[in-house]
Amino acid sequence: MKASIRLPFTLMVSAVLTCLCASTQDFSNKGKEFWLAYCYHVGMVNAGGTPAMTLYLTSDVATTYNVGIYGGANLQSGSIAPGQVVAVDVPSAYFIDNEGVFTSKAIRVTAANPIVVYSYITRSQASGATLCLPTAVLGKEYYSMNFTQVSNEPNSNSYITIVAVEDNTTVEITPSANTKNGWVANGVYTVNLNKGQIYQVLGALDGPNATTGADLTGTHVRSISSGMGVCKKIAVFSGSGKVRIPQNCNVTSSDNLYQQLYPMVSWGKKYLTAPSDNNPNNYYRIAKSNPTANVYVNGVLVPAASFNGGIWYQFFNNRPNLIESDLPISVTQYFTTQGCEQNTGVLYDPDMIVLNPVEQNINKVTLVNPPLANPTPPYEHHLQIVIPNSGTGISSFRFDGAPVNNAWTVHPSDPTYSYIYLDVAEGYHTLSSDSGFNALAYGFASAESYGYSAGANVKDLYQFMSVRNQYATVNFPSGCKNSPLFFSITFPYQPTEIR
Repeated sequence: MKASIRLPFTLMVSAVLTCLCASTQDFSNKGKEFWLAYCYHVGMVNAGGTPAMTLYLTSDVATTYNVGIYGGANLQSGSIAPGQVVAVDVPSAYFIDNEGVFTSKAIRVTAANPIVVYSYITRSQASGATLCLPTAVLGKEYYSMNFTQVSNEPNSNSYITIVAVEDNTTVEITPSANTKNGWVANGVYTVNLNKGQIYQVLGALDGPNATTGADLTGTHVRSISSGMGVCKKIAVFSGSGKVRIPQNCNVTSSDNLYQQLYPMVSWGKKYLTAPSDNNPNNYYRIAKSNPTANVYVNGVLVPAASFNGGIWYQFFNNRPNLIESDLPISVTQYFTTQGCEQNTGVLYDPDMIVLNPVEQNINKVTLVNPPLANPTPPYEHHLQIVIPNSGTGISSFRFDGAPVNNAWTVHPSDPTYSYIYLDVAEGYHTLSSDSGFNALAYGFASAESYGYSAGANVKDLYQFMSVRNQYATVNFPSGCKNSPLFFSITFPYQPTEIR
């Protein structure tokens, strides 16, 4: 819900003075504090190998850092030189291996200067990676993205993992399907967490040791006020302990899914996709928070009845896509199992990447293409970039400081943009341009993959102040001399109090 509040002019003056004195906020994936969890992986409960969790920390400036368990052990501290990548291993003692509340398991990363954090959970040929979001850009409302839960191993549940970053955090969860602990689909449940506590939801299985189970896609997770308290920020992750994509493929190879979710207030209205390099047949899921939203895929309206529960819609193709809506949406891209859907290359397997809208593009990012868990070559590491054609965006684009001479391809659904694939080496890379771009990083080995958004802005796109006078209405504080004016503030939710 959006609320529009008219306030007296004297309050507007106070607000403007406050803004003038405030420091600039960085809304990118760079930050000084991050909260993570060792999210569910089938290897936590099955034989066949123990998962390993590795954090990759990097920065474009010199800084010190610390990685520890909140309220518990310190895992690693040190310094990062500009351009250096530091790896931090998280012990298996901090598995989030079941459903319920976990204490003294939250991973907290801090740094003196802004850093970028990527997380990687692997076991043999079941690997997943995610871009991590700093505390400053976390939100209060999320929708989970998972996939139809079919695997080649039992106990490969769909999951959602929630980390509280403040005390007295009340979280409301509306599961889209039945859960392991007996919650029923579309019921509304609340859990109370303190700072550093974790709550994990697992989708119900179809029977003891079953390889099929509930798909939690579309589960609504939000922080709510409790008593005199206020809504608190939370970090939310989702995925699968192991899954085959698509579920009806006769190739049984499966992989875990692992992504940190973007808060709903950062969702956009326009997404440009490109198929994965060398294996172009991808699935996509679109989530909308408002069932009245009109969603278009390559200019064609998606019927409202096609959205499961009025929330999410799935489609499959092998072409670049333009996905638009008149209201905010989220889009997730999925890689298939190796050998499924005509993806016959010898290097591939399931993964999912939560995409960024063009509204949340970025003009510089530091990233890591991590080592793949499968020890047997060959390997592939890819970067995929979408950028506007206008101005000097393409000519100013740099990969590790050097111009890119490869040919860019004009996007067929929006010729004002182009995209490119770069085959890169394992390790640290820098992308930059004087114009905003969106980028994905992913890699493949035999029956293995990882993938994540390379970097993002995570701005609240739907909270702003409007000023109205007898001549005009504008979304910035402006008025005419000697003329009365009024202003309103638009929020992405109904506030309980304004100061």
